Amino acid sequence: MSTLQALPLPVSFEDWCELFLLYIAYSTLGWCGEMLYCSIPKGKLCEKRGFLNGFLCPIYGHGALLVLYALHGGFQNPFLTFFFGAIVTSILEYFTSWLMEKLFHMRWWDYSHYKFQINGRVCLLNSTCFGLACVLLCHLVQPWLWARVTGLGAAVSVPLASISSQSVSRCTVVFSLSRWREMLTRLLTRRSTRLTSLIISQQSRWSHSLSSLRSMTCRPVRMPARGLRASWATSAASSPV
Repeated sequence: MSTLQALPLPVSFEDWCELFLLYIAYSTLGWCGEMLYCSIPKGKLCEKRGFLNGFLCPIYGHGALLVLYALHGGFQNPFLTFFFGAIVTSILEYFTSWLMEKLFHMRWWDYSHYKFQINGRVCLLNSTCFGLACVLLCHLVQPWLWARVTGLGAAVSVPLASISSQSVSRCTVVFSLSRWREMLTRLLTRRSTRLTSLIISQQSRWSHSLSSLRSMTCRPVRMPARGLRASWATSAASSPV
């Protein structure tokens, strides 16, 4: 395996540009991996993956940088990289799912049908895959990719990061308009459906209560025959002759 490469904290503007290029690279690789992971079982190409439309999955870019910083480039023992990488990525996945559900009242993934899962947000299968991905990231991909990024130099990395930032921003806005419209439509539909069901249930309760009240007020009072005869006999005996 290649030598582990810890990710340094950015100090200069050039460092920030190199870090941004690394983020874009991992977001793109994550989108490709996610698309293949979902397309192979279905037997067809699934192009729309993730929160945004387009070729980026930001959670993978953030996850890769988080793993590299949290594990300081990884451990010499691949098993430790796998174990702690799975923990870090699972925490990130759980927090992202919770936050997006709180903000948009929607879930982008649900693992409730898996055997080992926590609240449908993380599952053992995906955590295992993320742990293996962390081993590949720290021991293979990051040393090779970081050497290529830093080898570009400021004359290339700064303009490339600027162009990439503008292109990604524009493409994200263009590609995400339809997704935001879809999200808003689903959210409004869900809210209107809940409101309609609530109104219908209240109407049914009111109708049932009104019908019960009418039946109680309009119901004739019937006395048993024996009680009626006894009351007549009592009134006859008490009346003066």
